[in-house]
Amino acid sequence: MRKDNHQLDPPDLFGCVVSFLEIARTHVVHAVKSEMVIAYALIGREIVEEAMAHYGENADA
Repeated sequence: MRKDNHQLDPPDLFGCVVSFLEIARTHVVHAVKSEMVIAYALIGREIVEEAMAHYGENADA
């Protein structure tokens, strides 16, 4: 708990640090998941575009 002189007791300091790290980890996980969703969407778009570019090529065979 904060004292009047704005210093933290060691247990409070530890709890604060742990809390900051947990929040940072959560933000990192969300950022990575968002980037992976974007990457998968881009990969899917490339696959569809490639398939559409070759659609009907073997129709004469």
